Amino acid sequence: MTLLAEKWDRSESATIRIYGDNCETVADESENSTSINMVELEIKPSELDTKDVKSECFLESDGCIAIEAVHTMENNPVEGGEYIEIKGYGKTVGGMKVFPTTASFEDDKNAPSLVYRVFASAVGEYRCDIYTSASNPVIYQGKMQIKIGANLDEAIFVNTIPDVDYVPWKSDSWSKGVLDQIHIATCKLNLKKGVNELKIFAVDPAVVIEKLVLWNPGVEPRKSYLGPQESIRIN
Repeated sequence: MTLLAEKWDRSESATIRIYGDNCETVADESENSTSINMVELEIKPSELDTKDVKSECFLESDGCIAIEAVHTMENNPVEGGEYIEIKGYGKTVGGMKVFPTTASFEDDKNAPSLVYRVFASAVGEYRCDIYTSASNPVIYQGKMQIKIGANLDEAIFVNTIPDVDYVPWKSDSWSKGVLDQIHIATCKLNLKKGVNELKIFAVDPAVVIEKLVLWNPGVEPRKSYLGPQESIRIN
């Protein structure tokens, strides 16, 4: 990676060529008419000052920070409950759910929490997409809330299912959650340039958190079925 950095001329895009004996693509022929096994990768390089980055930190790339919920930096249990990883659950690698399954929490200080560290390339209001399993509230037409905050900001309530017209077995929003096997709730978080810490607090029962995706305010969020792949994490 150091060699690549030395040869990068700070252009917005660059091409990396990887040569090998067993590459899948035969791209062209050399001057002596023998084939060359080569793979070309088109990339958009960026430069991040990571000298102050601590371990377990996810780096922003191409305007996005994607985190698998099971890759938490801290998992803080309380006397009344704790987040436990459900391996292989959901669309990707797993999910985080509070047990016992009926536990609910009204106060941040007495609620189990998850902490994630991220590196933002800019200061601003980032959009945060929270991917949760297609579960139903334990109370009919109830809510499935968590709280989330960044750095020292007060954590905000986020209902992981639609606030309006969500009726199990009857509404279009419920049907979409079942067919897609995911709920995606959105909120805004103020991040500083550099290292930030996100903290999620449990509120309502039955919420299984699968993924977090943060979008830089300067980019248009990209749509996809599974969401972006997990960002690079410094261990």
